[in-house]
Amino acid sequence: MNNIEMSELVIAKILGLLLEWGLSERTLQFHQLGLEDEYQPFFATSVKWLEAEGIIRTTNVQTFISGGAFVVGPTLTAHGLALMGKRMSIGEITTTIGEAVLQTRKETSYYTGVGDLAGGFVGGLFKSLGGG
Repeated sequence: MNNIEMSELVIAKILGLLLEWGLSERTLQFHQLGLEDEYQPFFATSVKWLEAEGIIRTTNVQTFISGGAFVVGPTLTAHGLALMGKRMSIGEITTTIGEAVLQTRKETSYYTGVGDLAGGFVGGLFKSLGGG
């Protein structure tokens, strides 16, 4: 996997977890994503990107010199929830972004198929953000 694919997987895992949590007051740390340590450098940046795009909101994102991060109060925004309902095509299959991230949350290998067939999860997300 290259860096953008690793970032996409981290983003999919974050969104899947937040979708499962709903609108609850929680904290998020990298280890909760269930990914190998090689993905950790992409965690804080992915959270900040999702927040900058208006997909999630947080109360605070603490980053540490060690490379770790602690996210306080992450939730999907109304825009993020609407985005989860948007349809995207994965090869011959049409699914919602929410279904794709929940499946990726449960089974990381599902993401590989999404990335291979759809040109990347973030590519599909960008397309949905653009309305196309």
